[in-house]
Amino acid sequence: VQLGDSGILYQDSFTQDANSTTVLFDSAIQYTGYVVIQELSSASSTYAQVIYTYGNYNFNYNQTLGTSGTALFPVLPGPLQVIIGNQNETSTNTGNATATFYY
Repeated sequence: VQLGDSGILYQDSFTQDANSTTVLFDSAIQYTGYVVIQELSSASSTYAQVIYTYGNYNFNYNQTLGTSGTALFPVLPGPLQVIIGNQNETSTNTGNATATFYY
């Protein structure tokens, strides 16, 4: 099996309050694949999170990215949310992020 296609789910800058989240993508996907999230930000606690449902099963994964990082999450078809957030910060988090879906 070879994953031969990809699509950008999000590619833009973001600004978020301390200890908050930003939804980068919220829609259904039709194929199994993986999501790669790359970011540069001002908060060392920045993390990426994916939440999705497949059948009767709910999945919720996150990974710390820091001020510059990449995370990869396998995903199954169905409703998908891609989130970037920060925690334990005292100031605004600003940065750039790209979320790409490979399928």
